[in-house]
Amino acid sequence: MSDSQRLLMVDDTPANLQVLYQTLDGQGYELLVAQTGEEALELASEAQPALILLDIMMPGIDGFETCRRLKADPATREAAVIFMSALGETKDKVKGLELGAVDYIAKPFQADEVTARVKTHLTIHRLTMELAEANRKMKQEQALLQKAHDETNRKNAELQETLARLRSTQDNLVESEKLAALGQLVAGVAHEFNTPVGTLQSTTDMLSRFNSKMSAVVSDSSKPLDPQRIGELNGLLDLLRQQSELAGTASQRIHTVLSSLRDFVRLDEADLKEVDLHRGIESALTLLQHEFPSGLKITKKFGDMPTVRCYARELNQALMKLLQISAETIEGDGSITITTTGDDKQAHIKITDTGKGFSEEELRELFNIGFSSSGGRVSVSARLVGVRRTVLKHGGSLDIESSPGAGTTYSIQLLRFGV
Repeated sequence: MSDSQRLLMVDDTPANLQVLYQTLDGQGYELLVAQTGEEALELASEAQPALILLDIMMPGIDGFETCRRLKADPATREAAVIFMSALGETKDKVKGLELGAVDYIAKPFQADEVTARVKTHLTIHRLTMELAEANRKMKQEQALLQKAHDETNRKNAELQETLARLRSTQDNLVESEKLAALGQLVAGVAHEFNTPVGTLQSTTDMLSRFNSKMSAVVSDSSKPLDPQRIGELNGLLDLLRQQSELAGTASQRIHTVLSSLRDFVRLDEADLKEVDLHRGIESALTLLQHEFPSGLKITKKFGDMPTVRCYARELNQALMKLLQISAETIEGDGSITITTTGDDKQAHIKITDTGKGFSEEELRELFNIGFSSSGGRVSVSARLVGVRRTVLKHGGSLDIESSPGAGTTYSIQLLRFGV
């Protein structure tokens, strides 16, 4: 899904782009620019903007053809397109609307008009995407949770409680634009349940067969309880113990995942409150486990880190994004080390990976996605911009140290509770 505040401005005239940027800067938007239709198609596919301000008259492919290709591509067809042109002919406006555009802005630009139209269509786009995403996530969540409930009857009461809390959380998330986080949690829980639930099903079948065999051996009174029959019984008892241990391991895994999920749901609250971020890190690691490659080693060096006063959901998501970015930059086997410390004023969190790292030039441009057409950095940069905004919102700081081939360290400093 496209970022609801990300805009792509496309015009072959730098002066026009500068006017648009000055008009929209400072209003909470993430602004991207392109000067050709070809560049716009590539950047739109990578960055997934919610709205595209598109010039009609451009060299190469014009705005009409660019719009047609945008609407033909599943990755970009949901973006709202507003045409910009000095052309005043009704037929040009009609053609643009027929191609899928939602509006038309005449040149030269009027700042108030641009601001109003952008705000209106972003709101319409956001509500439309939220409704579609809510329906999809709700159906997926209900199907996955119902399957888990049916396959783990022994955990029925605990799963019912979790399901009720998820549904309650979902209602709040819909109102506060948090459905993406809920979808990730549900997908992670469903993945984590697959193996232990399969083990429990297999164990149930094996226990049923063992019961039949043992009943047959014990009830056959025509044969004396000789060493052979005793050996058969001991063999069945050994297999029974093995299956019981497997069932216990699977049950413990389900309990661990459910505990992490409960912690995440508890943390996913909108109020400013005192929070122990160690619990947030632990729950994030558990819920991300299915995304990590099998060769990835996670090392936790938790120190005496003080609690912080924060919007727990936002910081929890920021830490989750950093862990995802670290894992994505590691090729083959590697490691992520999480270190926490604190002092009388701050809590410190360091996430260090053995990934491919960033060059000095990449580090300088890492948070500058506004005027960058480099597609390789768009996804990581967009997420890091979000992480930094969250940290700054809480009066903290985010530092990044990296070099090619030597990995990256993300350092977060936050004010401790009571300071």
